Amino acid sequence: MAEDIQYKNDYRIIVVDDSEYSRNAMVTALENNDFNVASAVKSAEEAIQKADGKINLFIIDVVMPKTNGIELAKLVSDKFSDADMIMVSSLKYEQVMIECISAGAKDFLRKPFDDNDLISSVDKLAYQKFTDE
Repeated sequence: MAEDIQYKNDYRIIVVDDSEYSRNAMVTALENNDFNVASAVKSAEEAIQKADGKINLFIIDVVMPKTNGIELAKLVSDKFSDADMIMVSSLKYEQVMIECISAGAKDFLRKPFDDNDLISSVDKLAYQKFTDE
């Protein structure tokens, strides 16, 4: 059982969302499921500042002031090419989802989403990362 949790602990996550409520909800869901949230920030600028080569996953809100989530995803793809990305948004336009995937996101979750959807998506990426190595 400890081995099952280890890959979750080793998978370092940054949550990027300008909504404190959404950010806290995602962090709580992740930590309650034994994931390692290295940082939770409210802007793309903070995310880049806090990130390092050991971050495995960026969970990024699409709509944020200054630098939006799609622009951040492109920066992450360039700067942290080994990191996975999940994009989240309340926008219902199919074009937004296409732009997110084109920017390098592995998954797209439409807000509001169930915690189980978030955990399932993160778990799948984390498990793949540590069983493929």
